[in-house]
Amino acid sequence: MNQDFLMEEHKQEKKQTSKPSLKFPRPKKNNQLRPPRPDDDFNWSRVVRVVLSWSAIILGVFIIMTLFRATEEQETDLNYNQYVDLLHAGKIKEATIKKTDIENYDFHGVLKAPEEFQTINGKKVTVDKIHVTLPFV
Repeated sequence: MNQDFLMEEHKQEKKQTSKPSLKFPRPKKNNQLRPPRPDDDFNWSRVVRVVLSWSAIILGVFIIMTLFRATEEQETDLNYNQYVDLLHAGKIKEATIKKTDIENYDFHGVLKAPEEFQTINGKKVTVDKIHVTLPFV
């Protein structure tokens, strides 16, 4: 009986001193072949739809910006001699000069009445807003 008592006592001590056993599921071996899941396949049709959708959105924004920009009145670039002629004739209604570089200035003006000019590109146009780069002021 004494021996049974000692055995029981030894088992209880061993239970108290040993680490508690944590039960985790065993990891699966990767070398086993398994059938592919549906989400493992790369879905090209979805990629194409996403790319086309974003392309359509960007193209739409570009078209809208172009339409709004076309409705604004554009300034026509003139050369310095044409600007001086307009200035001496008193045909400039409003003027704004902005500094662009260290020694360059941009002149933006509104004419009192529309005038016909030959632009720097060689086209004849009727304008009421002008732009001139003033290299020295």
